[in-house]
Amino acid sequence: QTLSIEETCRITEIALEEANGAVPVIAGIIRDSTRDVVAYGNALKSVGADALQITPVHYLFTSGDDGTYAFYERIASEVGLPIIIYNVIPWNTVLPDTLMRLSEIDQVVAVKQSGGDIHKLADLLLMNEGRLEYLAISPKTRLLTMSGWERFRQTATRAAGHAGNDANNQTAAHADCHPVSQV
Repeated sequence: QTLSIEETCRITEIALEEANGAVPVIAGIIRDSTRDVVAYGNALKSVGADALQITPVHYLFTSGDDGTYAFYERIASEVGLPIIIYNVIPWNTVLPDTLMRLSEIDQVVAVKQSGGDIHKLADLLLMNEGRLEYLAISPKTRLLTMSGWERFRQTATRAAGHAGNDANNQTAAHADCHPVSQV
């Protein structure tokens, strides 16, 4: 991500203005250090972001399960917003076992599974037992899989103090995808 904190906050402010309370606004953070993610997260919280979508560390090495847990745990404790793990970094994909461990952190509420490995998605679905909401998009088939999205949206909306309840808003960003399941 090449945007400064100020630019990221301004984009989030515009999204909040456009949403006008109808839906929660989730801001994405892709940074190379925990310190930077915390700084961006706190800045985004101060302008009103409802949740954060955060990639795992994406250096040219893996941080391992314990390092990944420590990364998200620190962000959760220092920022306090709901976190969606954006599981997209090919050389540092968070494994289903680690995602289940991360689900024990109160702020970790969902995973956007975009790594392209259908087997990892299947393992996540089998292990999950309702602990994490998930969103998975296959770039090859353009199929969208959601679990509990409406429940997540309503929870985030209530937490943010918004009144929006239009379930059709949930698909606006993925209008060209085809729903596979919604539990």
